[in-house]
Amino acid sequence: MEGAALRRKRDIDLALYTAWHTAIFALNGYAGKLKGKSLSDFLGQSGEEKATSLQHAKGIAFFHRLQAKGVPVKISRGGSTLQ
Repeated sequence: MEGAALRRKRDIDLALYTAWHTAIFALNGYAGKLKGKSLSDFLGQSGEEKATSLQHAKGIAFFHRLQAKGVPVKISRGGSTLQ
């Protein structure tokens, strides 16, 4: 019985969460802007995107460490080059 009650509470919480976010979208004028967009446009990054971002961050950190050691590295948004 306790498990069923917890599941029911979770279902109610999810319904309230969904209703709240729907109201926020409507009140902030997103209703007309939602055409052609999927839910993923409003959610965070997927696992694959997070892995790619982490890989890029590791690469940038690598070049910053080289700079700290005195290696002449120019870091730019388009890529990193040795001078």
